[in-house]
Amino acid sequence: GLNTTYSRQVSNLNALSLGVELIYDNATKERLSRLNESKNSSRSGLLIGHEFLLGKFIFSQQLGYYLYIDTKFFNHIYQRWGISYTAKNNFALGVNLLAHAQVANFLDFRITYNLFHKK
Repeated sequence: GLNTTYSRQVSNLNALSLGVELIYDNATKERLSRLNESKNSSRSGLLIGHEFLLGKFIFSQQLGYYLYIDTKFFNHIYQRWGISYTAKNNFALGVNLLAHAQVANFLDFRITYNLFHKK
């Protein structure tokens, strides 16, 4: 997938975020294939969230709404939970969980580049 997020620090430990993402889901593609449906397995969403800034670690929680979804497998509202570690040269490594209500959909691993990181 592809994700872009704008984050604004509002206190020493907190930031608010706004993002958009495109998701290509191979598992959903396989599920559609087994049901002989010719729908698109890709999704796109808009996210709003909160981040806890804990030194080099960031714990994020976001609420999303699918702007585009072609299947009825998922609700339009979803959540993302993540943790990332800020490394050198504006890069961060992280893991995120995408969930629909109380059902986890998938984990993703991220390499993030921060355009505006203060050194």
